[in-house]
Amino acid sequence: MPRPRPSTESSCTLVRRRRPTMLNPAVLVVSVIFLLQQALPATAKKLRGQLSPSELAKRDRERRKAEQCLPANQEFCGNGQGTLVCEFNDDTSYYASRCVKKNSYAKHVALHEKNYCGACHKCFQNANELQSAVHKYVVNGTAETSIAKIYGWPIGSWCVDQVTDFSQLFAGLHDFNEDIGGWDVRRATTMAGMFMNAFQFDQDLSDWNTERVKDMSLMFDRAYSFSGSGLSQWNTSRVSTLQRTFRIAKKFSEDLSAWNTAQVTDMSLLFYRAESFDQPMANWNVEQVTDLSYSFAFAREFNQSLASWRTTSATTTRGMFQSADSFAQDLRGWDVARVTDTSYMFSNALAFDQNINSEELLQTWNMSLVRHRDQMFGVIAPSFNQTSTHPTGSEQVLTAQATSAMGRRDQSISSF
Repeated sequence: MPRPRPSTESSCTLVRRRRPTMLNPAVLVVSVIFLLQQALPATAKKLRGQLSPSELAKRDRERRKAEQCLPANQEFCGNGQGTLVCEFNDDTSYYASRCVKKNSYAKHVALHEKNYCGACHKCFQNANELQSAVHKYVVNGTAETSIAKIYGWPIGSWCVDQVTDFSQLFAGLHDFNEDIGGWDVRRATTMAGMFMNAFQFDQDLSDWNTERVKDMSLMFDRAYSFSGSGLSQWNTSRVSTLQRTFRIAKKFSEDLSAWNTAQVTDMSLLFYRAESFDQPMANWNVEQVTDLSYSFAFAREFNQSLASWRTTSATTTRGMFQSADSFAQDLRGWDVARVTDTSYMFSNALAFDQNINSEELLQTWNMSLVRHRDQMFGVIAPSFNQTSTHPTGSEQVLTAQATSAMGRRDQSISSF
């Protein structure tokens, strides 16, 4: 019997294997770059959101310093064989330009935080020189000006190490708002009126060394936009006057509880119309303060305990809490034995009038030396139309009172 021939059809289905597709390397690189471009900005934005304003400011300064060392920005020397580096000497406190090998400039820059690429720019020797340069810079703050070529650019890179007087430096420069947080102000003794009427200024100043400063009066007077970032870390151990320091600094809200105020004698109008300020101040040493007049007047949000304040040296508390709408703290423990003027002290202080027994307060305090106590409590009716930038209504009353009460002060700097 013949054997059956095998069928030409197979019961198995043959699967043809497809040759794996090879990715084009160029396409792969482009894809990776695209993904990184999408991810990095979001990551950077997230990280920036987690950083404090002071940390962000420091990073920006470090970035600008690094950009100086980019090949395109380097200044060559030694017939093109070297690179200029400006080095700071701690022993002499002076800068000096040095020509170093091209392959070692980065090491020299890293030797000191103040070192930077390029020839040293001129350092300011006194307040007049600095004031003149600031006003020229404000007119034209580009890198191509003669001021920039002499002192550097931007203004935050200027060498102000030798300057002791910063008073009224930016006063009246309404639009100035550049980062000067990297300035070395360790020799400063006065900053009176430094940012007075600098309406737009709001930069982080946490790195400033203020250990020698004695006068901070009017420093941020009418600096409407200044929030106070970085001031919590300042050394104020030598400051003797805080008169009008944050007057009408409407957005100021920094915590100053760690400030050393042991040498301060004048706090008049300190937070007058500082409408956002409401930070703890119980730790402040006010034993030397003689003038507390209008210090919290019209500070409408302020309501912190001041019960621990030792007011033994105070001679006037005139208008101290006038129209401080939220303030309602117990002050029965205060020593006011030397006070001679309490006029308008709690006038229009609505919360205080509603929550504190004024009769009990008067019975507790020793007011034997008080000679002026006009309208210490109660309401002062507005008598003028109100405006947004000048004291009006009951504030006009305050202005008249303050002007007459403080005739010894220099009224030419700025009107109330």
